[in-house]
Order: sequence, then C-alpha cells, then structure tokens
Amino acid sequence: MEQNLADLIASAEAKHNYDMSKMESDFQHKVMQILDRYKEASEDLRTAKEDWAARHRGAENEHKAEVHKLNTLHSLAMSAAKQRIFEERRNVEALKKKLGERLAQGAEEAEGELESLKASYRARIGAQREAGQQYKIENGIMRKKHVEMMETLDHLRSEKIVKETRCADLRRTVESFEVEISSLKALSLKKDSLMVEKEKRVGAFACYTHTTHRLIAYLFENDTYSLAIPFPPPHTTHTHNCF
Repeated sequence: MEQNLADLIASAEAKHNYDMSKMESDFQHKVMQILDRYKEASEDLRTAKEDWAARHRGAENEHKAEVHKLNTLHSLAMSAAKQRIFEERRNVEALKKKLGERLAQGAEEAEGELESLKASYRARIGAQREAGQQYKIENGIMRKKHVEMMETLDHLRSEKIVKETRCADLRRTVESFEVEISSLKALSLKKDSLMVEKEKRVGAFACYTHTTHRLIAYLFENDTYSLAIPFPPPHTTHTHNCF
C-alpha cells in the first residue's frame, strides 16, 4: 500500500514536472513570438518615422518654394504697379504743365488781340472824328466815309464775335483737360486700392499656412494622434503671429 502511494506520488510529480516544463517551453515560445512581433513593430515604426520625416521635409521645402514664388510674384507686381502709377502721375503732371502753358499762351494771345483791337478801334475813332470834321465841310464825301465807317464797325463787330468764339473754344478745351485729369486721378486711386487688396490676400494666405503648421505642431505636442500615427512632432521655424 505504501509502495503504491509512493509510486503514485512519484508519477504525479513526474507528470507535474513534465507539465511545468511544457508550460515553460510554451511560455518561452510565446515570449519569443512577442519579441519578434515587437522587433517587427519597432522596425515598422522606425521606417514610418523616416518616411514621415522625408515627407515632412519635402512638404516644408515645397511650402518654402511656394512662399518664395508668391513673394517674388508679389514683388514684381508691386514694382510694375508702382512704375505704372509713377508714369501716370508723370503724365498727369505733364498734362497739367501743358494745360498751364496753353492757358498762359491763350491768355497772352487774347490780351494781345484785345490790345490790338483797342488800338485799331482808337485809331479808327480818331480817323472818324477827323472825317466828321471834314464831313462838316464836305457833306457828300463825309456821307460816303460814314458808310465806310459803318461797314468797318460791322467788320470789327464780326471780328469781335470771332474772338469771343475762340475764347469759348479755349474754355471748353480747358474744361475737357480738367475732366481728363479727374478721370486719371480716379484710375490711379482705383489701382492703389487693388494693390492694397492683393497685399491683404497674400498676407491672409501666409497667415493660413502658418496657422495650419501651428495646429499640426500643437496636435503632436499634446500627443493627440500618438495612438493612430506614430510620427514625431513637426518642428516649425515660422515666427509670424497669426492668432
């Protein structure tokens, strides 16, 4: 009886030792599988990090190139606009100068013609007075001279009307120049407002780009996507404050 009990105990211990060795072997096998999966996951993580870093560098370089392109285009547009504005202002100044010269010339011509008319009229008045005195002596001859004088006066009146018409034409020319100058000023103001609007749009685009980078950096710093995307947080170099 005791021998059978000792055999049973020995058999149970042998079975227990066998089961324990088998369990330990299975555990070590599972541990090795877990270690292999961990190594594969670490390698995948490293590859993903390198891929993300490469894509991030490419995106950052592309963004810098696009910003540089936009800045270059903006600088060219601003230079062209400033050149056009400068040329338009120079044209306006030239028109003003030309208008002043024409006004001065017209005023001098009108004044000279007026003085000439006055002198001619005075001379003819003096001649008419002398003719009047002669008329008292020679009635027939004076009547004829009176008719000539009246014709001369009619001619002078017609010349005066022509001069007044020329003065009116000069005034209309001056008014047309003033209207043209006003339209040029309005066009210049409109182009200035368009340039201001373009500058605002470029600033808004740069602000939007910077805000996007700041948001991505904030998400990575707070570990928001650490479970889904095992990427390191981006490092931005922008210092412009868009918030």
